[in-house]
Amino acid sequence: MAKKATTSKKSTKATPISDDDIAEPKFVIDATALKDKKKNGEAMDEEGNEPVAKEIVIQPVGYPIRMAGSDQVAAVVVDNEDLFQKYATEQWSTMFVNVGTYLFDSYLFPDFAFQVIGVKPAAGKISPETKIIFKNATTNIQDKISPVKVEDVIGQEDAKRKCRVILEYLKNPDMFGVEWAPRNVLFYGPPGTGKTMMARALASEAKASFLARSATTLIGIHVGDGAKKIHDLYEAAAAVSPVIVFIDELDAIGLSRSFQSVRGDVIEVATALLAELGGMEENKGVVTIGATNQANMLDPALRSRFEEEIIFDIPTLDDRIAMIKAFAKTTPVKVEMNFSAVAAKLDKWTGRDIKEKLMKVLIHDAILGQKDITTEDALALVTKIMKKEKGSQFNPLAI
Repeated sequence: MAKKATTSKKSTKATPISDDDIAEPKFVIDATALKDKKKNGEAMDEEGNEPVAKEIVIQPVGYPIRMAGSDQVAAVVVDNEDLFQKYATEQWSTMFVNVGTYLFDSYLFPDFAFQVIGVKPAAGKISPETKIIFKNATTNIQDKISPVKVEDVIGQEDAKRKCRVILEYLKNPDMFGVEWAPRNVLFYGPPGTGKTMMARALASEAKASFLARSATTLIGIHVGDGAKKIHDLYEAAAAVSPVIVFIDELDAIGLSRSFQSVRGDVIEVATALLAELGGMEENKGVVTIGATNQANMLDPALRSRFEEEIIFDIPTLDDRIAMIKAFAKTTPVKVEMNFSAVAAKLDKWTGRDIKEKLMKVLIHDAILGQKDITTEDALALVTKIMKKEKGSQFNPLAI
């Protein structure tokens, strides 16, 4: 006679979900496997009913689709956890969830998706008693670019010194409070002098989030689009603070009023940005860095919102030598070059010029020719570039 199998009764008391309990999202749920588990009693309670999830953890994902080329802010904020609990359980009650399940909002943001990243004690139905824990996903600079430090920016010693205040604030916003925080900073100087790299380095070194936008992408197609993009950007920033909001080519939306007649489409964007920079709502841990090559063309009202202006200068001779050496260390070919002799010929060249116009061309030529990079190759290329640029300068008075 076969021995009757016995099962031990397991406690269904829930324990709080920790970060270690959160599994990697499973984007495909095996429905057949889940059905088999139910048949075998693994996903059933003692009475043969689907179990109830005591706690679940969800994070915002965003909308399933969007218009190509448009921005999409996936960050949402919960101001009142008790209110969110009632709101969430009311619309998702009786839904069976597992790690990886998507839950779609039906009320405030129709079709906005949240993903379940943790369930306890196991997969089960959501009930009015289910505790729903909201966990916002942050967008960190470390996820997008290689780690970089402020000291990796060659030269710009005065800019580095001033930027240290931003770094300290991002690391410890409470020390500054609201009144003394470095909220709005303007980087200006010629293209290629390290403005973007400095902003990324500050975020990376402070382990802060980094939301970068080119000003031209903030201009909308229809009335109200641009203002909404600005407000959405700062809502997202508040949700992932400490954060740097970096707006490049600021003059594209912040031209002086004397130019507004030809750029009327940016008025609403500039007005919305003025409101955010002006502190109508104090966003703790949010630093806005605007970058421009033409600070003199900015609207005075907009420019005045930046309490600090940091200049990025053309590299000195010593800076250029250090840049060429730094680039030479990462090349896939051998470099046999007199760095001082080459750098001396590059007066008024920026770091970007040195990298793109000189080093990249030399590397490509060396790879194709299966040779090393020499001083003679570098000097010959510099002479060729200067001759070409000089020939492109047309002076009608010289005729």
